Amino acid sequence: MGVPRGSILLETEAINTGDNICFSYRLLKERNIPANRVILVQQPFMERRVFATFLRQWPAIVTSRQMGLCLPPPHCGHCHGSHHIHGVLERICDYPQKGFQVEQEITPSALSAYHWFLQAGYIPK
Repeated sequence: MGVPRGSILLETEAINTGDNICFSYRLLKERNIPANRVILVQQPFMERRVFATFLRQWPAIVTSRQMGLCLPPPHCGHCHGSHHIHGVLERICDYPQKGFQVEQEITPSALSAYHWFLQAGYIPK
């Protein structure tokens, strides 16, 4: 996309989102690159989870453009729609107690929909 290869830093050790954030921070620090502005890029349905993980793993003042829910297209080979969304919601609920993310409010209607899908046989991924 026109960015010179020498201007791109690639973090290659992470096995999860939290690792990626921590290791990227470390990579910038090791190279004395100030991180005055960071853009997080992820699938739209993971925005809240990545945001919460970023706040826990790289504390800073963060702003995020408000987005509506966007499901991946059904033909997307690496996405499985609602299964992934339910996995994201499950992690938003569980990960703050594990220290991976900050707490977030989850609306009763979102929890109700989550439980409905669980009862219908959907398995979070």
